[in-house]
Amino acid sequence: MEFIKNYQTARKSAKDRAKNVYTMTADEYESQTENFSIGYKVNEYLHHKIVRPYYDWDESGFHSEPSNKRKQESLSRFKVALSKLHPDAEIIYAQRSGLKITRHKKTNVLTEKYVISLRAFVKGYKCKVQDIAIHIKNTFGKQKTKELDDAVYDDDQCLGVVHAHKTDDDQRFLKPIRPVLQRRVFLAQYMYGDEKELVFEKGCNDSNQNNQKENRKPSLQKTEKVRVNKKCKGIIQGSENNFDEDNCPIEDNDESQLEHDRAVTINEENSLVLADFVKKEYFNGEILQILVIDSIDDYKEHSIVIRVDQGHCHFKKGRHSGNIHQRILINNNGSSQRCYSTKLDACKNGKYNIISFEKLPMSVQTIVNELN
Repeated sequence: MEFIKNYQTARKSAKDRAKNVYTMTADEYESQTENFSIGYKVNEYLHHKIVRPYYDWDESGFHSEPSNKRKQESLSRFKVALSKLHPDAEIIYAQRSGLKITRHKKTNVLTEKYVISLRAFVKGYKCKVQDIAIHIKNTFGKQKTKELDDAVYDDDQCLGVVHAHKTDDDQRFLKPIRPVLQRRVFLAQYMYGDEKELVFEKGCNDSNQNNQKENRKPSLQKTEKVRVNKKCKGIIQGSENNFDEDNCPIEDNDESQLEHDRAVTINEENSLVLADFVKKEYFNGEILQILVIDSIDDYKEHSIVIRVDQGHCHFKKGRHSGNIHQRILINNNGSSQRCYSTKLDACKNGKYNIISFEKLPMSVQTIVNELN
């Protein structure tokens, strides 16, 4: 799991982030010896992560501290919203209510207001960070209440951990509403091991998407996925890894099948090396396939193509309709991320995060050289 001390660092360059992001296991996180006082500002760094769904509820503008009754009313409303997003799911709650001090960026003037701030973590499911906002929109549409925050799911999202505060000015601590034995359950990155993966598509009604009352515990060998498509009902992917998508027309071109038809798979040892490289440099989500193809574009030597289940397109700066994945291309020229869509010139010709061959890890260079 990845963490970052100062959430403002994530808004800076990739180089600055790399200096400040660090990893901890769940056990290492539990064994921290901080006294959880002023200065403890640890955040989860959720850059392109698969997480358990989390939600924020914020009410601001109170000139005095809200009563306990008022706070309880807000919690009740939050629970009602969560019951629509995840019926029958187990959910735990934390709160960061209190006096919020904000510093104006230009004038440096401090303002003080009391706020009610709540957070929820869902057990039993996992999804991409950016997909949670899609789920909120699909579930509520224009009826979404303003208190349910849908702006906490960006590419460089930082999520404060329990017993931490955000800035030197804002010293409200995130605390569990009910005591728990392990703090790790309040980490979006922490997985119990029985999570069912949720896949959401823009513009559909997610009332079908879960079938949450059935098959709550999928096989540990295969991750069940629940896909919600714009033009079809939620479909569960079972142990055979097949989607029945006959009624789900593709709205954009996906050349991945053509690529697959002229490719061979790569051995397991090299696959692990390549997967580690991709997760570090490009995408920390699900890798769909690692293939070796004899040529691509104008390049006539062997290339490695790694298909990743990433919906966000850097070139379109959003999501494509239909089943459009991204791919990482690695050969003697180096590596880059590409899009399968041929609809937009930016996608057809675009290359993201280009890394020259000499800057690739030696283990990756060796794999490429062995191919050619």
